[in-house]
Amino acid sequence: TQSTWDNNRMPPKLKEIFLPVRDEEHWKEVTSHSNRRVTLVDLFYPWFGRCDALDEAFRGLYMTLEDPDKKIQYLHADLSKVPVFPEAEQPKPTAKPRFLIYLNGEKKEDISGANYSLMKDKILALVDTLGDVS
Repeated sequence: TQSTWDNNRMPPKLKEIFLPVRDEEHWKEVTSHSNRRVTLVDLFYPWFGRCDALDEAFRGLYMTLEDPDKKIQYLHADLSKVPVFPEAEQPKPTAKPRFLIYLNGEKKEDISGANYSLMKDKILALVDTLGDVS
């Protein structure tokens, strides 16, 4: 049988939708009121790594949305490099995943653990509040 792509080409690469928070300036941009997308941020320390176990589930959610680039973004922030929290509130390192959800610069959720069902419900509820994002 013949495949849909020939053997001389690689299959098409999936669009990268899980992006790093580059630095403090990028973090301020992500959490500013001008960011009109629902933003899920996976917080991690480099010695534990980010929670990539849910990547495929989040990719599936992303693909179900109409104009997903205008409605949602997934980021990951290395807490040893990006000052997400004031120094006094910096969380102690833990292997337990932690996610923040933002909308319009406001932190809407702080979720401890890799609870996809909870995050999906929260994300979709916030996406519903966006209305038409042309």
